[in-house]
Amino acid sequence: MNIAIVGAAGAFGRWFTAFFQREMSAQILAHDPALTDSVSIEHIVREADVLLFCTPTRHSTAIIEQFVQASKAVVREQPALWLDITSIKSAPIQAMKQSDAEVVGLHPMCAAPSAPTMRGKVMIVCRERLHHWQSWFEHFLATLQAEILELPVARHDPLMAQIQGVVHASAIAQALQIGALPESAEQLWALRSPAYALSQASIGRILRSNAAIYQDIQFDNVYVQDALRGYIAQLQHLVDLLEQGDETARQQWRQHFDLAAEKLGATYCEQQHQQFEQLSCLLSDLAEPEDLILHLHSDRPGALRELLQIFEQQQLNLRSIHSARQLDGRVLFRIGLEQARSNAVVQSALRQIQQQGLATLVSTSRSAPVQS
Repeated sequence: MNIAIVGAAGAFGRWFTAFFQREMSAQILAHDPALTDSVSIEHIVREADVLLFCTPTRHSTAIIEQFVQASKAVVREQPALWLDITSIKSAPIQAMKQSDAEVVGLHPMCAAPSAPTMRGKVMIVCRERLHHWQSWFEHFLATLQAEILELPVARHDPLMAQIQGVVHASAIAQALQIGALPESAEQLWALRSPAYALSQASIGRILRSNAAIYQDIQFDNVYVQDALRGYIAQLQHLVDLLEQGDETARQQWRQHFDLAAEKLGATYCEQQHQQFEQLSCLLSDLAEPEDLILHLHSDRPGALRELLQIFEQQQLNLRSIHSARQLDGRVLFRIGLEQARSNAVVQSALRQIQQQGLATLVSTSRSAPVQS
């Protein structure tokens, strides 16, 4: 089948191109101004069975309208399936519905993965018009391996104003607040609590990414302004209590705290507490100064056991072990050591591992690109 990727040169466009070719044996029709061999709009609306828009949020609706206009001149025996992955749903879906195609909105709640599938990631699905392509679409979702959350189109943008809009704005504000201090971010990091460490990881992730993506989420979701006003009002109430400063204010602050916990629910708070503990433990593991990152050559049952046997034979104890599958299919293991990497026994174990062809040493740096 023919699957058209509009915005094929972007990060998600490249990822979905590889995914559909590798996992679903599809023929890709790539459209993007950055490509010298970009397939024309007219050819796509004639030949594409499935069309996926991986375009910048602020331009998505206008781009979709170009394809809608071109599709008016095409008569198809069966409707095509049009999908989009924009962070805003109402306008792009409304535009796609002006075509004769079946329409589903998708929103991956992550950047383009470094793994072959979206396993462990959340994918929001807004089914707007789906009949003929129902079976294929279910197969596509199953192959994607994401955690699927069905959401009505009307609820998507208001909820994203909180999930994305408030969180992103808060990260920018916190970063500017930290930047105004005489100490550097690195000096503050040395004083970190687990909560501060996790918040800084989130802030760093956002600020290291493409600013245009976050700008569009802020400016193009009409619900973000009200969400931010509500957030500011909550902060202002806390500031007012601090300025009041008396025992009554302290009691009101505690009531505010208890009300926040009540609103979220005891079960939810406990679940998130447990997740925090898990992430905190993971950060501790990844902070181990002595580590090895190994590419396991054979992806088969028993391959890891053979690798670990060598550490056992050398009487080397491990502090931690985390694995990740990369986009190119490689399986990487990050192993935390009790001994120094330069230790003669560790070096002997590494030589034995590589001589037996079990794995290759990729890095011994904590900054190595391994996602646990």
